[in-house]
Amino acid sequence: MHTNNHTLPVLAVLFLLTGVQATAQEEGGDTTRVSFGDMKVIIIDGDNRQDSSFVNLEDMVDEDYDCGDDELTHWGGVDLGVNFLMNANNDMNFEGEDAWLDLNHARSLNWSINAFEKKIKIIGNYAGIVTGLGVGWSSYTFRDSVRVQASTLVDGQTVEGISAAYDSSVSYTKNKLRVTQLKVPVLLEFNTSKDADRSFHLSGGVIGNWNFSNVYKRKYEVDGDAHKDRTKGNYHVRDLSADAMVRVGYGNLTLFAQYGLLSLFEDNKGPEVYPLTMGVAISNW
Repeated sequence: MHTNNHTLPVLAVLFLLTGVQATAQEEGGDTTRVSFGDMKVIIIDGDNRQDSSFVNLEDMVDEDYDCGDDELTHWGGVDLGVNFLMNANNDMNFEGEDAWLDLNHARSLNWSINAFEKKIKIIGNYAGIVTGLGVGWSSYTFRDSVRVQASTLVDGQTVEGISAAYDSSVSYTKNKLRVTQLKVPVLLEFNTSKDADRSFHLSGGVIGNWNFSNVYKRKYEVDGDAHKDRTKGNYHVRDLSADAMVRVGYGNLTLFAQYGLLSLFEDNKGPEVYPLTMGVAISNW
């Protein structure tokens, strides 16, 4: 397997993630609860919600938490982006047995709620290190008529590893893998002004991710009959990952790009692919 060379900051961020005392529990009715001490996240994803996710922000609010008006940061808020997959050669061309990774980018979306932020000032509000906490959802919608599988049967033996089987007789209206994650940033941020509405800002660093849930969803027709299924399980997405991130903007509007420093899938359990996300953020809400 090829190893990405941009992994020097990864161990520090993954250490931060493993140091968070967090628990996740899946319940009936497609509900997932995540706890961080007194903070709680409730994720509801049922068939009657039209493939939506809900975060109970009131349960996440720590009444004693106050970052202060004098801390000018641009992490807290909502990120909306588009997902891409890059191969080991840093391009989006997938051929041969990996061709199923060709995505429908219009439906491969990423969104995050960055609920908490904290700034360690270096030069007042002009420069500092920003950290915090966010919850993110990344969807990878496949362009071709494929059925993704977490294991295959070879000579009567089960072989673990994500792959896909083609079936041109199936017409898909939805065919995606969705990853839910907790995010911890470590970003060096610069601002040109103390006034949040007039500040040009630039930040860069590493995002540590705990990918605690992956779900495979399909809606399709066979011989005119509609089918729908939703499978929670282990699709060999790496549990702990890290992304390099750059954020740049003016006022409350920010553009961002992030690139995976580690392959999306576990070593020897799937193709070597690196997620790339580009989008817009509304911060300082």
